[in-house]
Amino acid sequence: MIVYQLGCLFITYVVLQTYIVKGVHSRTHRLLPLVMGLIGLYNFYKVFEWLTYEHYLFGRLADMLTLQMLYLVIHYVVDFMYMKLSWIVELLLFVNLTFKNIVIIQLFNGDEIFYEKFFSLSIADYIFIIIVLGTYALLKKSYSKRVAQTNRWLYLAILVPNVIIFFQNSLNGISDYLVPGALEFSMLIFLKLILNGNILDTSFLLQEKIYDTSDIGIVLFDEDFYYIDANMTVCESFQDEINSLKADRSTFPYKEALKQIADNPQEYKEICINGKYYNCLADSVYRDGHIRGYILYMIDISRHKDEIHEIEMLKKQAEELTLSKSRFLARISHDFRSPLHAIIGVADILASKDGMSEINKGLIMHTKAAANSLLQLVNSVLTFSKLESTKLELENKEYDFVLMLEELTQMCIANIQSKNIDFAINIKTKCPRILVGDLPRVREMIQNILSNAIKFTQEGEIVCDIRCTIDNDNNKVLIKCVITDTGEGISEDKKEKMFEEYISSSDNNVLNGAGLGLAIVRQLCELMHGYVSARRREVVGSEFTLVFEQQLPDTDSNMEIIEPLCINQKYLFSKTKNSLVTSQSDYVYKGARVLVADDMHINRIILKEMLSAMGIETDTVNDGLQALEAAKKKDYDMILLDQMMPVMTGDEAAVQLKKFYSNPVVLVTANVNAEFETIDSDTGFTDFLPKPVDNASLQNIVDKYLSQKYKSSTYNAIMTHRYGSSVYRVTLEAFVREIEPMIDKMSQMADSDIALLGTKVHGIKGVARQLDKTALSEAAEIMEMAAKTGNKRFIDSHMEDFLTKLKAEIEDTKEELEYISMYEDNSLTNKKKIPKIFDIDKNELYNKLLKAFEECDIDTIEKELELLEGCGQIDSDEERKALEMLKQSAQEYEYDEGIEVLKDIMKKG
Repeated sequence: MIVYQLGCLFITYVVLQTYIVKGVHSRTHRLLPLVMGLIGLYNFYKVFEWLTYEHYLFGRLADMLTLQMLYLVIHYVVDFMYMKLSWIVELLLFVNLTFKNIVIIQLFNGDEIFYEKFFSLSIADYIFIIIVLGTYALLKKSYSKRVAQTNRWLYLAILVPNVIIFFQNSLNGISDYLVPGALEFSMLIFLKLILNGNILDTSFLLQEKIYDTSDIGIVLFDEDFYYIDANMTVCESFQDEINSLKADRSTFPYKEALKQIADNPQEYKEICINGKYYNCLADSVYRDGHIRGYILYMIDISRHKDEIHEIEMLKKQAEELTLSKSRFLARISHDFRSPLHAIIGVADILASKDGMSEINKGLIMHTKAAANSLLQLVNSVLTFSKLESTKLELENKEYDFVLMLEELTQMCIANIQSKNIDFAINIKTKCPRILVGDLPRVREMIQNILSNAIKFTQEGEIVCDIRCTIDNDNNKVLIKCVITDTGEGISEDKKEKMFEEYISSSDNNVLNGAGLGLAIVRQLCELMHGYVSARRREVVGSEFTLVFEQQLPDTDSNMEIIEPLCINQKYLFSKTKNSLVTSQSDYVYKGARVLVADDMHINRIILKEMLSAMGIETDTVNDGLQALEAAKKKDYDMILLDQMMPVMTGDEAAVQLKKFYSNPVVLVTANVNAEFETIDSDTGFTDFLPKPVDNASLQNIVDKYLSQKYKSSTYNAIMTHRYGSSVYRVTLEAFVREIEPMIDKMSQMADSDIALLGTKVHGIKGVARQLDKTALSEAAEIMEMAAKTGNKRFIDSHMEDFLTKLKAEIEDTKEELEYISMYEDNSLTNKKKIPKIFDIDKNELYNKLLKAFEECDIDTIEKELELLEGCGQIDSDEERKALEMLKQSAQEYEYDEGIEVLKDIMKKG
């Protein structure tokens, strides 16, 4: 018997050693080594029982060991079923085991029969629980093929010993052989499963594999930040550091950084180690309410950082290429504009010449139209370039929406020409007259679609219906424009793509353009929080829908609501006819003082004449520095500053004026976009007055800013007919007198002072616009752009053409002056006096003139001469000759001669 028991003990030790050597780790079989250990202890007791013949003592110990072993087997089966017993069930099992142990100890030396019965009952309930749980696990649970096979063997390993143990008391003497044998039978099954690898937990193997092979570095620390382990990714990247940590696990060099990362468990922290970048995240591991350790995740983002750097470099290169493209387009547009303006200017000059045949005039007008179309295309390319590079920013300024629609109607009617097309813009709902937005871009959107309709419509009608939805709560207005035509319509295959660049809406190759207009409309609409769409009409033609947002003016005074209106050719004719009826203001601002600063003498004359007609006393200076000095000496109600002047520009002067001058300062410039670039709270300008200055614009500025205390209705400020206006004649004379001497100096300016040349051509541009000399104004604008950009090569190559155009305009102006002189002579012969503007005593004017000549005050001389000429009291030929002599003396600065003329006429009067 002793040999049998030693054999059983040997088998148990072999199985235990195999389990240890195999290095099996499994949560499911975590209690298996304890069960095998108890079996080994059981066999150890049996060996000592037969060696010492202490059957009673070691038999009782073996029974208690059996009870503990069955208690463990219950939990082993529960683990394998992935069950978790509630704390109540665990408590009951533990109390039950404790009770049984106490009773067995108490019965240790008691009645043997009672002991045997109690022991049988004690193990019976455990065996019943084990068999029920094992059977349920075998039959009901869903397992993989390998686990199911393992289950069957384990079921057999558990069932056989439990049955033998349950019936051991009824087996008499053979139970000493059957119970150890059954237990060793189970050990042999365990050995088979260990050798076949069935005891290994697959999920554990997979987790271990993920841990070791993961690209994410994983480092394990205990609750005191002592190093525990790291996966292969970390070991390979930080071999020296890991070896150092293995030697001394408390020497982690980034302990403080790890603590900071652990304090923010949801946030990645970027760190740089050995030239590589890592995103680190620390996860705290809790068990039973306490931190048991930390898992540090390290994601190598060095490659990602390199890619980001490369993307940033590529982005920078793309931006530089875009900027270079924009610069190229801007430069090439200037190069295009110069010959185009030359073509347009020459066409204007030739078309105005007498004796030109109708056929030749028609050819010239076709040439001009083609040049204008090409110029519009250049502008579209520039706009699209800005949109493409997201450099275009919308401006927000008040503008007259109805006036813009009237201008568009006038343009479209002119473009229709001989086509049999009825055109109209209908405002179908009540609409604010004044809106806040980017006027040029709104005009461009509607104009592009209208131009597209005109291009593809040969007869019928083009109608633009406009509806406004006012949102007072958000201070916005939604504008919906539906433009219909009776043209060829939109092809279905191009309807979806027609708002992309380089796509035309027509199948007619003859009419196809660059395809930028509609692409620009789409992008501008999106910038204004709207959209554009198109469809083919059921009968004939196309329908475009344009929707965009504009803002309402901040002040209620500008919230004029207009009723539904039809703007067509009849409306424009009626408005033009009514505008011919003189309806100028019948009030003046007597006593108001305004300062005008402009380096061009002719511009000073124009503004002074206009302001004088409003009863305003006007002083003029040549530059911004003189404006500052004048503003310090006199109290002006308003100052008008030209933008580009020598010595000190208008922008610089406005900034200095802001320090001590509180009244309005108005910018006067020919730069179309200056109002968007210059008028803000930091410049010192109050408002903007574009050149050419017209009476209506100037009147609006005056009415807006001059105090009502000056306003009075002492006379009727009615302008005379163009050729009967002394203002217009004086302006032409000043143009010739001031511009003609510049012709010989401009080439020298281009070589010595290109900035001064820019200032001078800027002045010529403004004067030319004022006199409606469009070709000269555009040519001057091109030269001004070249001067601003320092493009001397362009200036040298185009200076001769510019001077030729300038000379031609001066000659034409001289001819016009001769015509005006003839007109005035005829008027005097017919005794048609110039309307009386001021009710002023003639003798008082002579006295003021005499004082001005004596003080050499040229501004006052000019002012009083103008008043004298317009007072309507110069009746005799002698006085008229004296007036001409006085004007000539003033122009030639012959003050003494003027004094003699005045004294002589005053003596005779």
